[in-house]
Amino acid sequence: VVVSAIPLTERLLMHESHHARQYEVLGVLFLPIYLWLHARHGYAANPLEMEAEACAERWVARQP
Repeated sequence: VVVSAIPLTERLLMHESHHARQYEVLGVLFLPIYLWLHARHGYAANPLEMEAEACAERWVARQP
């Protein structure tokens, strides 16, 4: 389930789907790790967010 205050775009869905892949790898540790990184680095510098953004950017770059 994705809840968004902004319009859902394919780019945003790619970003969020990358978080789902991160969860597949980290399992139940995803949320505590995400929150710890968020507290330590903030949203924009959170490595999990940066990775999801990079994934979305690569996807956008490949679109015709």
